[in-house]
This record gives sequence, structure tokens and C-alpha cells, in this order.
Amino acid sequence: MAVLSLVEKVVDQLKDAGGKPGEFKGMTSVTVERDDVVGAVQTAKDAGFNMISDIFGIDYLEYPGHQSKRFTVAYNLYSIEANERVYIRVNLDDGETLQTITDLWKGSSFMEREVYDMFGVQFEGHPDLRKLITPED
Repeated sequence: MAVLSLVEKVVDQLKDAGGKPGEFKGMTSVTVERDDVVGAVQTAKDAGFNMISDIFGIDYLEYPGHQSKRFTVAYNLYSIEANERVYIRVNLDDGETLQTITDLWKGSSFMEREVYDMFGVQFEGHPDLRKLITPED
């Protein structure tokens, strides 16, 4: 019986919880529903993904052939010990919000603020959700 990598273990756990795994150019991701994002990130953290490298947004407004929700927010999680990476993705339409993960990683505060500033995604429960890069007006 083959030993599963940390990424494979987390993908299996998130798949059992309704996540949809994917792979692109060797990068593994799991897309979850927006209400499940905090639990999905917690699952990955508990499994050993002990560093959040980035949170970023993607706007598919004019992407050729795209037929899903307009935005994707992706959480780039890394395991220092296992030297493995997984992305947790959430698809959103205009006006949909996400729960903050600042209770799991304090360092995610600025990353969420950047996504809010550049894409307009609101993070419910964020301790200081205000623009970070662009002017208020």
C-alpha cells in the first residue's frame, strides 16, 4: 500500500467534505463552497500546512470561455516540513462575501485587505478591513 503525501491526505479529506480537487501545471487545488472556506483552511492547517504564503484573487470578467462565477479567491498553503503546497479555492459572484481566516492566521489580515482593495471581496469578521493600496476615493 502506497503512502499518501500530505497534499493527497488533505485533498481526500476536503473531497469527503464536498471539495472538488483540481490540478494545473503540477499545482494541486481544492475548490470549496464559500461557507466551507474556514473549515477547509483549518483542515489543511491541522494536517500540517503550517504557513500561508498568499491569498489572491482572480477576476474572470473578460476571460475567454469562462462560464462560472466571476471571481476566485485562492489560499496558497505550504507545509515547511513536507515541502508541499496546496491551494484552496473559492468561486464568488459580485457581492458575495467570505469569512475571514484571521483567527487561523493573523498574517492573513494584509492579504485579505489586498484582495478586498483590488477585487472588492468583503471578508466578514475581518478586524480592520480597509483599503491597503488604492486611495479611498
